[in-house]
Amino acid sequence: MARARTAEQILALLGRAGRAGGVVALAVAALFGWTAWSLFDQRLTEGDRSWFFVAPLTLTLAGAFGLTGLYLLVTGGGVFRADPRFAPMTDAVILERMASQPRPYFVCVDCRVVLAFEVSVGRCPRCNSASACLEVNTDADAATVRSALGL
Repeated sequence: MARARTAEQILALLGRAGRAGGVVALAVAALFGWTAWSLFDQRLTEGDRSWFFVAPLTLTLAGAFGLTGLYLLVTGGGVFRADPRFAPMTDAVILERMASQPRPYFVCVDCRVVLAFEVSVGRCPRCNSASACLEVNTDADAATVRSALGL
């Protein structure tokens, strides 16, 4: 059975998609905006006041998705994606960095990047994921990360 997603989770998913997510967010914002306008227009002419509760919610969602879409279109998914320190690494570079990096450090298995403790405290700055960012404190942790990366 599919799990329902909240608006915050949907916005985070769109954020990870970068500029393409921005286009989708703007389309969703336009849909919510059109819905709100329809509620205002139709109900006002009929003299019905039931729109009073639904229309502000749709306008709020339209604003949230619209601002997120504009942000993603302008930045391409955030500041950290453009930062060369957080660029995805090859398998050889990951193994080399894991061997030389002082512990504790983090490895994001989604972005395939090794992060210093000061840069990431349990959350990847590139994809904003907490579950894919694994802390390495011991040799057993390092073996777990290598297994998760398929190395």
